[in-house]
Amino acid sequence: MPLRKQCIKRPQDLYRTNRRQLAQKLMGAPNTSQCPISREELETKLREKLSKANNKVDIKNFTGSAGHVDENLLLGPIGEEEVDEALRGINKHSAPGPDGKKLQDLEVIQETDASRIPRPFTLWLKTRSIPESMKKSRTVLIPKCEDPDRFKNLDNCRPITIGLMLLRLFTKILAKRLSKVVNINPRQKGFLAPTPGCNENIALLQNIIKGSKKNRKELAVVFVDLAKAFDSVSHKLLIGLLKRMKTLAALVDLIRQLPTNNTTVIEGEGKPTDQIKIERGVKQGDPLSPLLFNIAIDPLISTLEQAGQGITMPYGNRML
Repeated sequence: MPLRKQCIKRPQDLYRTNRRQLAQKLMGAPNTSQCPISREELETKLREKLSKANNKVDIKNFTGSAGHVDENLLLGPIGEEEVDEALRGINKHSAPGPDGKKLQDLEVIQETDASRIPRPFTLWLKTRSIPESMKKSRTVLIPKCEDPDRFKNLDNCRPITIGLMLLRLFTKILAKRLSKVVNINPRQKGFLAPTPGCNENIALLQNIIKGSKKNRKELAVVFVDLAKAFDSVSHKLLIGLLKRMKTLAALVDLIRQLPTNNTTVIEGEGKPTDQIKIERGVKQGDPLSPLLFNIAIDPLISTLEQAGQGITMPYGNRML
C-alpha cells in the first residue's frame, strides 16, 4: 500500500476502533510504546520504588465496620452469569497482559465453553490461593505532559501495571463481591460507581463558598494531592484494615495472596527489563485496586470527620 494511503488509513482505523488513542495522537501526545528512558535507568528506579515494602501501620484507633457478611456471597462458587457480566464490564480496548491474551480471547472461550473460566475461579476462592503463573505483569509509562523532553524524566510519567487479562477478570468479580460487604466512609466519593462523586463534591464546595461569602464567614479550603497514591499503599496496612472491618478471614487470606510474589517488566529503549518484584502499592489497571485504595485511606477520612472541625451544613434530612 502506498505511504500516503497508509497515513490516511491509520487514523480512519483508529477512529473506528480506539478514538481515545486517535485523540492523543492528534494532540501530539508522546508515543508511550517508545520510552526514551534507558533500560538500565528504568530498572534501577522502578526496582527502588516497587521492591521496598512499606510496613508503616498505625490503625489502633480505627474500628472499621462491615455490612452483613454473607459467606456464600463472598466465597460461593463463581457462576457463568458473573463471568458474563464481568466480561461486559471490561473496556473492549483494554490492553493485554504479558501473555498477549486480549478480552476478545476470553469472550471466545466463554462462548465456546461457559464453564471453563468459572471452574478455576471457584477453585481459587476455595483454596484462597492464586497460581504464581497469574502474577506476572508488564508496566507501561503514561506521560503526564505533552512535552517529549519531559517524558524522559520518570517523575513525569504515570506507570500503569497491566496484569493478565484472566486475573483482571477474576479481580473484577471479587471487587463487586467485596464492595457489597465493606462499608466505606460516605465522605469518600472516588471510584464508587455509579456515584457522581466529583459532581457532588463540587456542588458541596460551591455551596460552602457561596454560604461563607453571603454570611461573611472565614473559610479555609485545603486540596491534597497524594503523590504516587496507588504506588505507596502498604500491603500490611490493607490486611490489617480488612481484619478490622470484620471481613471473613478466608477472604482476607485470598487478598493477602493477590499482591504476594507479583513481578513486572517494563520496556526501555525497546528492550524489556528483568523481572522486578512488587512489594508495595496496588496495581493501577487492576479492577480491585480502586476499592483497596479506598479501604487504605478510610482511616484518614474517618479521623478527619471525627475531629468535628469544618463547616456544618444541611444536606437533605441530615447535617454534614
